[in-house]
Amino acid sequence: MKRLLLVFALSILALGSMAAARPPGEWIVVVGGPSLHQWEQYKAYPHDHWWANFVHAARLRTEQLRAALGPDAKIT
Repeated sequence: MKRLLLVFALSILALGSMAAARPPGEWIVVVGGPSLHQWEQYKAYPHDHWWANFVHAARLRTEQLRAALGPDAKIT
């Protein structure tokens, strides 16, 4: 029984370390652009007044990814 418990615990640790590994490749951040004025003027609460809202959101997400993935991760 102790041997079975030891094998189970080691297999859980091995699977956990495999799941924590960062997948290789490039991370691509896609953000939206400002909507057309003709669409925004009819909304009850228009929110796309400033085009840089999307640039700011992309910069924040890029910083989050950089902190999580490290300085050498390819982020576009």
